[in-house]
Amino acid sequence: MPNQDELTLIQEKEARMKELERDLEQAKEEYRRAIRQMRVAGKSMREIAKLLNLRHQRVHQILES
Repeated sequence: MPNQDELTLIQEKEARMKELERDLEQAKEEYRRAIRQMRVAGKSMREIAKLLNLRHQRVHQILES
């Protein structure tokens, strides 16, 4: 069984992990939003794909999400 110091460290690591997970979700949403903005600005899915080094099918998936 972990001692109090180890337990505190584990709890701190868990809190940091949750914080990073929230940051990751926010970054993903910002990424999707940027792709949507390019589409609204008139770029084709193939143009966006080329700019981001993605397949146009992936751009389509992102736009549909």
